[in-house]
Amino acid sequence: MINFINEVMEIVESCNVTLKQIIDPTMWDIFKMTLNALDISGVEFCDVLPFLESCINYGFKGKSINDEAVQLLIVHTLKILNNCFSGVSDLSVIEFCYDILYKVILTVDDVNRILPEILKSTNGTFNELGGVDADLQEDCTKTYLKVGLCSIYRFPEDTFKVLGDEESSKLMELWFNNSDSTLKTFFDNKLQIMALINLLKVHYSGNTLPPTISQSIPTVRQKVIKLIENLPQLLSKQQELMKNTITNKAQKDRGIEDFESEQDYINFQNEEFLEYDEAEELDLLKDVLLDNVNVYTEFVDNFLKVGDVYNKFMEGINDQESISVINDCITLVGGNK
Repeated sequence: MINFINEVMEIVESCNVTLKQIIDPTMWDIFKMTLNALDISGVEFCDVLPFLESCINYGFKGKSINDEAVQLLIVHTLKILNNCFSGVSDLSVIEFCYDILYKVILTVDDVNRILPEILKSTNGTFNELGGVDADLQEDCTKTYLKVGLCSIYRFPEDTFKVLGDEESSKLMELWFNNSDSTLKTFFDNKLQIMALINLLKVHYSGNTLPPTISQSIPTVRQKVIKLIENLPQLLSKQQELMKNTITNKAQKDRGIEDFESEQDYINFQNEEFLEYDEAEELDLLKDVLLDNVNVYTEFVDNFLKVGDVYNKFMEGINDQESISVINDCITLVGGNK
């Protein structure tokens, strides 16, 4: 039964990704059955995640929080998350829930209406992981941060209002301390930039941010500049990975019979393991709302075109490296401030 479910998940997820269109009624029926299957002992959450993710990407865009499918997924996910207890055995389940929730936040129009419930559950479970070895909870940390980043990107004022000063400060500290080591893909970098841009927009528009966030604006500003500076390198890496993924697809499926000796086959598998960047390859397969977002245009239009905002943003920036990145953005987008 479990093997059958896994095979069905692979087939329907492949259909959604290939067709890249609004999900039809039959697929929504499978979606509901999949949520029910999560209650079956033995079902691996990681096996159903790609299908649920494809339903979010191609079926949730433009939907309201009142939509039946949206409500089913959120309620079911929060129920699973709230029933989790700290411990290594639950890490994969917690990561699964974070993964679903950050994609819902990124996709559903008015999900901010239940943002307090989502952030309460994610913060509560993550805080319980304090006693777990840092290496073991790394993936949970990454997906937890994405919940926060997507919340700040989509609804910055609501997010900080829900979190309050202390929790906001803890989230920012965790984010900045783990950014370079944990959030390493092109998507991660783009998401961070957009979250910081929208945070700075709130600040420069005169709206209230938690005191600790307002005090860290110079650090936030330098962070967004650094992330923008890293973007071309990450884009090149992603394009190279995409090319290699297509070119080497057949090679990855080679069996032992295609090699002169068993050792040659083992050596090939070891090389593939070392070169294979699973996180980035998975990013290539995701169609998300950020795909059509031009971070350079967002950066320039919001901070480098309006005189008053430009002066506030540039205040204290005098290192040549930062100025060079800013000038490159202006040139890339076109026009002067």
